[in-house]
Amino acid sequence: MFMAKVDRQSLRLIRDTERVVFPLQGDGINDPHHVARMGHFHTVAASPNESWVTVGETLSENGWKGDTLLARVRWNRPASMNGGAPGLHESCER
Repeated sequence: MFMAKVDRQSLRLIRDTERVVFPLQGDGINDPHHVARMGHFHTVAASPNESWVTVGETLSENGWKGDTLLARVRWNRPASMNGGAPGLHESCER
């Protein structure tokens, strides 16, 4: 799962701002049955300096049992809590 800034004029993602929030675990091409599916993500502005992203992941071969993952995104510039665009720190904690 990725995140990126959006160009407010064209409403398109800015490719050079893309960052991995949750990396793919496993080999989705040669062994797709052992790669968890992710879905139903949610974001939370926890503070002006930190946001959280959660996502569910499941393996159908495991009876659809799964986990909820949480990533903490730390901003290098404080965000306005009313929708301002903060600066992205180079790393995410998962």
